[in-house]
Amino acid sequence: MWSRFVALVAEFCATPAPPVAARGARVFHASPAFFHYRIALWLAVRASTLLFIVGPMVALELAVREASNLPWALRALLYVIEGGALVGWVISLPVGYALARLDYEQRWYVVTDRSLRIREGVVIVKDMTLTFANVQNVTVEQGPLQRAFGIADLRVQTAGGGGGEQPGQPSMHTGFLRGLDDAPALRELIMARLRVGQDAGLGDPDDRGTAPEGATQAAIGEVLAAARALGDAARRLAGN
Repeated sequence: MWSRFVALVAEFCATPAPPVAARGARVFHASPAFFHYRIALWLAVRASTLLFIVGPMVALELAVREASNLPWALRALLYVIEGGALVGWVISLPVGYALARLDYEQRWYVVTDRSLRIREGVVIVKDMTLTFANVQNVTVEQGPLQRAFGIADLRVQTAGGGGGEQPGQPSMHTGFLRGLDDAPALRELIMARLRVGQDAGLGDPDDRGTAPEGATQAAIGEVLAAARALGDAARRLAGN
């Protein structure tokens, strides 16, 4: 029954199937420890939410008991609000777990010879591709809790993420490969692809199109000689 419930949530969110690795591409997924890490954070949030609900409910119940002249309609309304809050919290448990599970299963990273694709999210899907020609920095990030679970994140930054981005909005020039159990190895793979691309001349188009200084001067000299020849021809025609 649980698998049918998860399948129903996946169908409702229209989650796509994981990609099949093409020739020269490698598909990576988050570590199983990443799912445990997310569940631990989710349980902590659920516990704090329950305390936030129970605390006011207890205070409200004590106030209702002390107010003996409280109208029955208002008393009933307060009980409905309390019961609704508890029912909503209970319903959020299976739904939240299913979404966390789908987020883990529908998260993948594809590394090709020229680009990196990051796909994550269930309700809000984020699918971005970063070309290695624009990558400027690749770093490994790991917090204390992530270290306890044996996972880390890989941060990939590309050129162009200057002043055009709005504060609070996700950056289109920074990608995160989250929940990796061997982030340094994947970083080395990406750096190797970067070095191969640089050796093949896949860098900045402006750099690739820059001519040597001597060739530029020779071209200028040829243009000036052609201009003088045209000027001499024009003067001869005018003299005739």
